[in-house]
Amino acid sequence: MNYIKEFYTCKIVTLAVVTFNERAIKVYERVGFEKKDSFKMNTNGAVYEFLFMEKSV
Repeated sequence: MNYIKEFYTCKIVTLAVVTFNERAIKVYERVGFEKKDSFKMNTNGAVYEFLFMEKSV
């Protein structure tokens, strides 16, 4: 986040994480990311649900 603040002018950082990766989601929430929306995507030969998360910079 410090790198983003220093080198970019964005106000919000977003990421996508597969919903079964509960440990990663907990880490992202601990550092301030909030759950926003979900979507399904075909990847690695199967369809998985992903979660959009975002945090203000």
